[in-house]
Amino acid sequence: MRLLIGAALVFALFQWVATALESDRGQAGVLVGAIVVSATIAAECLLFGTGLARAVRRLGFGAPRWRGVLAAGGAGALLLLVFPGSQALTETSFEMYPGWGRLMPGLFAQGAVKVIVPVEESPRFPLVWIAASATLPFAVLLMPRRNEERKTS
Repeated sequence: MRLLIGAALVFALFQWVATALESDRGQAGVLVGAIVVSATIAAECLLFGTGLARAVRRLGFGAPRWRGVLAAGGAGALLLLVFPGSQALTETSFEMYPGWGRLMPGLFAQGAVKVIVPVEESPRFPLVWIAASATLPFAVLLMPRRNEERKTS
């Protein structure tokens, strides 16, 4: 129950901050992200009585292993391939959203759809993007774990 309460509070804060800063496409993404990460750490500390250093570790913050970075980069690249694939199969054309330069942090993974947009209204593309975003990131699970990684988790 504490987990659900914490998640609901952090999500409500995320929604409110993004709306207040008019960051519907990630225009204030770094600030919104910093607030949400801080709130998530605070919720872990307050709701579960965890110390700050342990809360940061439990939430997965810290230096990633290079294999994890490689896997995440591969999943992000697969998601970005949805755009040329969709263009080839449905003849949907895409363009960069006006003012896209300040949205560059959102270019990767699911945020790419906020930066690269269909030129004309496409009834199929949102469904293709949702399906790809819901399935392709799981490709990281296909990467085998090494023995020492199994022992530490």
